[in-house]
Amino acid sequence: MSENNINLEAKDQPSEATTYGGLLRIARENKELSIDQVSSQLRISPDQIEGLESDNYKVFPTPVYARAHLRSYARLLGVDEAKIISLFNAALAPDDKDPRTFIRRTTQELAPYHDAQPKNFVGKFIAGLLFLAVVIALGWIGYNYYMSQKTEKAAEVPQAEATQPAEAAAPASELAKTPEAVPVLVSNTTVEPAPQPAAAASAPAAAEAQTQADRDAALKEKLQKEAETAAAAKVAEEKRLAEEAKKAAA
Repeated sequence: MSENNINLEAKDQPSEATTYGGLLRIARENKELSIDQVSSQLRISPDQIEGLESDNYKVFPTPVYARAHLRSYARLLGVDEAKIISLFNAALAPDDKDPRTFIRRTTQELAPYHDAQPKNFVGKFIAGLLFLAVVIALGWIGYNYYMSQKTEKAAEVPQAEATQPAEAAAPASELAKTPEAVPVLVSNTTVEPAPQPAAAASAPAAAEAQTQADRDAALKEKLQKEAETAAAAKVAEEKRLAEEAKKAAA
């Protein structure tokens, strides 16, 4: 709405109704609302309500805040918001109408407010301690888990070693079942093995007797070869001793 239209409408209204503050005050009084009641509903101070009704928007830090509360005030009273904002913009000082000046002033006026905010150093310190405690707890849990796994692996190694002798003892027990070798008489030329025990002849089955006979034959052949080797070694040793004695005599 232009300023010309506002001036035309203002001819039929009281002089105080030609400003945004006067319109709001008249509407509030028509609704029989007190300043305290409006202050409670808009959640701003009574002094700020009186400032708006007196066309003093500087009761707020910046015109932006004043404009926002004017919209809420007009909506509460049922007044045309567009008309109130148009009158408000027309009443702004030249410096407040310049966007660059407005931004600079807004920044300067809000800086003390931000600086006045309490710095929650204690809360940050407590949060840091809690974070450190969580990290330490997780590290301790991980270390205990690692050590438990290491202990279990170390305990499995002796068990595996204990099973190996048991498995190796099985062939030894089978060898114990074979007849013991009987000492043989070794001479320079012949080897006479001792007769095998009579227990082999009393095998309950013919197949077992045949197997035992094969074992006896293999053992006999092995002993005979060992006896021949020992006899040859003995002959060579006697020959060497004889030669040494002959050399010594010469």
